[in-house]
Amino acid sequence: MSALQEQFVTEARELVRQATDDLIALERNGASSERIDGVFRAFHTLKGSAGMVELPAMSLMLHAAEDLLAGIRHGTLGVNAEIVDTALACLDQVSRWVDDFEDAGAVTIAAAGPCRSATAAPRTRFYAGRDFGLARMGVAPDRDRARRVGVKHAGTAASGHGHLL
Repeated sequence: MSALQEQFVTEARELVRQATDDLIALERNGASSERIDGVFRAFHTLKGSAGMVELPAMSLMLHAAEDLLAGIRHGTLGVNAEIVDTALACLDQVSRWVDDFEDAGAVTIAAAGPCRSATAAPRTRFYAGRDFGLARMGVAPDRDRARRVGVKHAGTAASGHGHLL
């Protein structure tokens, strides 16, 4: 294992612990902007770090959870048991993947599905109230159609900074 990979394993475990503690505190003590920001930063850093060590499935799963946390951060979603449980389940999966990565230098891709599926409904609620700049272009978004067909990407393809749904 390279020095970068060893650093990833160490830092990922610390970020998982921090985010888990913060999520449990959010559920028990209610939302605070500092705690929400801390959880968001942990997921964001984990996502970026997974990309640096070429773990795209982990990055995708963390991106899905990060979208939920962004909704909380922006006030579009409230902290509730469903979101906390989903975020904790994602962290559990990240922990398993980090262990697999340390042992074998790889992770299985199939495990990302359940977390991405679990984030779908709350993420749809987050995106339902946004027009993504369409109003400025004179286009009224058809949110009902977007929900029926399953919006695949809520950002610009060219930028690569959209959020997967």
